Amino acid sequence: GWDRIVQVNLSAQMEGARLAALHGAGAIVLVASFGSVFPMPFAPAYAASKAGAAHFVRSMAANEEVRERGCRILAICPSYVDTPMVRKGMRASPSFKKHVLDVTRGKLLDIDTLGGVILKSLQDPRMHGQSLMVTSNATGGPPRMFTVGASPLKPYLPPPSSPELVPSSAWAGSRASHYKKLEVWKLSDQFDEAVRIVSKPMPRGDQIAEGHVLIKRLYCGVNASDVNFSAGRYFGERRAKAMLPFGAGFESVGVVVEKGKGVKMELGTPVATLEYGSFSEYGVQKASRCLRIPEASKEMVALLTSGLTASIALEVAGLKGRKTVLVTAAAGGTGQFAVQLAKIAGKHVIATCGSREKAELLRSLGADRIVQYKGPNKEDLAQVLKREYRNGVDLVYDGVGGEMFDVAVSNLAVRGKVLVIGQIGGGTYTSGWQQSMHAGVNEKLLWKGASVEGFFLLHHAKRFQGALTQLAALTRS
Repeated sequence: GWDRIVQVNLSAQMEGARLAALHGAGAIVLVASFGSVFPMPFAPAYAASKAGAAHFVRSMAANEEVRERGCRILAICPSYVDTPMVRKGMRASPSFKKHVLDVTRGKLLDIDTLGGVILKSLQDPRMHGQSLMVTSNATGGPPRMFTVGASPLKPYLPPPSSPELVPSSAWAGSRASHYKKLEVWKLSDQFDEAVRIVSKPMPRGDQIAEGHVLIKRLYCGVNASDVNFSAGRYFGERRAKAMLPFGAGFESVGVVVEKGKGVKMELGTPVATLEYGSFSEYGVQKASRCLRIPEASKEMVALLTSGLTASIALEVAGLKGRKTVLVTAAAGGTGQFAVQLAKIAGKHVIATCGSREKAELLRSLGADRIVQYKGPNKEDLAQVLKREYRNGVDLVYDGVGGEMFDVAVSNLAVRGKVLVIGQIGGGTYTSGWQQSMHAGVNEKLLWKGASVEGFFLLHHAKRFQGALTQLAALTRS
């Protein structure tokens, strides 16, 4: 019964740890499980007992008496280990077998390998009070390991009256006769000189074209790309001049307040847009180009240009088949997403940044190796990669360009790829992108069978909704 499960998995381990601590300095290892972190619907008592063991380790590690005696304590949380008990369970239950194979990706964890992990972790003083999750590597390499951090507290917000619609009190009612928007009247990289605040007539219900909606914008995102846009760099100077004046801004989150004929979307639906002219109080948009989101919040804005670039670019570049990922400018908007998405995919992430504060941020996001290239603790990225990653890097997510691009190409693994998503190091937003030559690139790519691939978000519009839905789900998980 459940009582016996709790006695064996939790009570006995707690008592054993207490007695071991009385003997003074030494190491204590409690065996928890993947089930201490992830739900196990078919074995709730087992999962609860293992979760209790992991939390007991965290609590006991902070005990003053334990610290004074020089004891180190940690919890090992393996996935399914290749034991007679697990094999027997797999033979007895097809559903259990499927679950085990899904978790382990078809390869049970070898018990000798687990023993080696435990011995190594005992030599690492940073593991005191930690829970180390260990699972097999489907490719046959060393096991994959993760530490379990404390869950951050989040404020509780009661659900709205309808989970999919913004309450009418937030948007309904009379609207003014005009609304304000920012328009680009002059091509310039000085944004304040390029734009004007203009007043536009408010569209009424019968003025909304068939298949279109009127959106009340609640939040807008400001990007460095807005300067490129106002300077006409995306279209070329001649074409951009012919377009003047045109709306400024790329991304917004809002709510549908009016709709034309043939639109099935309900009034009050929260939507996101990735269209020119987003710097406005209201805007008419083709309904089919609106992106559905779970809520009209400022958090959703961050998922648009930055989040979608990282999510779609990594998918297009073939993240699944790669092990090591280098993210340049990793503390920037899209860099932060790239780091987290690569870690969720189980990759080893190298992240670059220019300050101690940014390094701390990247550490909190789970980056495995942080290279700070400025300040008193600065390191040379090229030297770090050559010294610590002799087989090269499988995928580089590069938004810097310039010298960083050269370092990335020089340190690619066989069949590695540099994914170019920007070029902040190849010029400035006031001078524009500078043309550059990278000596030896052809030879370096050739003999490694490597590649360079450019990524521009607007070329992948068909992927927007699916990727945005996944990102929104991750923010709520």
